[in-house]
Amino acid sequence: MYTVTLIEPLEVTIELYRAALSARDTETRIKALRGVKAHMEVWQMSGFQASDAKPAGTVQPNIEMFQSRVEYEVERMANVTDLQLVLAAYDAGDNKRLAFAEAITLEIWLSIVAGQNLGVHSDKGAIARASATFRAEGVRGGRDLKTLRSHWKKYKGVAHFGAALKFADLEGYDLHTAVKLADKIRFAMSHECPKSTNKPYVSEDEQVKFVL
Repeated sequence: MYTVTLIEPLEVTIELYRAALSARDTETRIKALRGVKAHMEVWQMSGFQASDAKPAGTVQPNIEMFQSRVEYEVERMANVTDLQLVLAAYDAGDNKRLAFAEAITLEIWLSIVAGQNLGVHSDKGAIARASATFRAEGVRGGRDLKTLRSHWKKYKGVAHFGAALKFADLEGYDLHTAVKLADKIRFAMSHECPKSTNKPYVSEDEQVKFVL
């Protein structure tokens, strides 16, 4: 499991974190999450430097520290680039793919809360229920069960985050409460099993955990 400490203000960063989760594989996802941190560091530093610039020559250079700083800056900008690539794919359609998986996760979690522990792939399982909702609401791309299964498989370890944000928005919760809810959903998904089975919905190894 990969753990991310969220950077404030959440009003600025929360959608960046969700977008980073839309990357289609774990390695790219982690790079994009690091990119959010790097992006915010650059953003915050630009304001700090503008207001607290020191006259040239007031500090003697430390070569080793300078080299270390250069290496860090190179890595940080690489992380920002990774994030930018993921954001481009997010805008091109990965946002919607992730949203499908989030809706399926929400179906599962609500069934856990109700003590039903829906199956995922059965005829009356979470994916079929989510698909029925998509059809009723006229959501494009929500009819094909095979495609929905593919989205769920790709994002099941991270979809709890956006599912919590959606539920919190519907219920009027603030963002800090939403983040705490996301971890409750994450925990349930990795510790609860579909009815009549003994395998959790999601392995903890696949999950990303967010903490404040």
